[in-house]
Amino acid sequence: TLAAVALVRSVDTGALALGNLGLKQEATAVSDEAANRAIQWLNDNRGALDNDVSNSGYYASAHEDLDVTGQQIPNDGTMRALVIWDMQDCAYAADIIKKNCALRPSDEFELNGNKIRYIILRLCDIAGDPKVAGNSCSQPLAAGTGKASTKGSGDYSRTDRLVDDTGGVYYRIVVRVVGARQTTSYIETIVHL
Repeated sequence: TLAAVALVRSVDTGALALGNLGLKQEATAVSDEAANRAIQWLNDNRGALDNDVSNSGYYASAHEDLDVTGQQIPNDGTMRALVIWDMQDCAYAADIIKKNCALRPSDEFELNGNKIRYIILRLCDIAGDPKVAGNSCSQPLAAGTGKASTKGSGDYSRTDRLVDDTGGVYYRIVVRVVGARQTTSYIETIVHL
């Protein structure tokens, strides 16, 4: 009898673990569509990307102190910028000593029963024109300005791999997906426009 009970409990636990893993994978899978929506927002708003559009979850600077989960940086008193994911004053990070709960994500939307929000950060030091003096932005290397190579060659003197003459910058998209049973996934994507 004890062996039968142990077997049933083992099967129940395994099924529960597999079910939770499946829900986590579903949450991760829908994040691709959310990232595509964020990219579409960037394309639709190309003329307004030099300044924050916080009501859409867009910020024109990198926010180097950003901690999207509230658990990425040690809780040592360092000031952290947090995203107000649930629009409840960063309740998910109540034990953090110094925090700035000022980054608003996009409006929430649902895909396949998953609740999704995203935040977009332009990878520049400050808001404003990315070409102005004092504003350093992450962007692809211009032709002839850096070292690049083909994979595995060991020759780092070629300059033809990362080439961009458009002057565009990189954008960091962080998507948070809350699925069934409160499984939560954070997915990060870097894009160049």
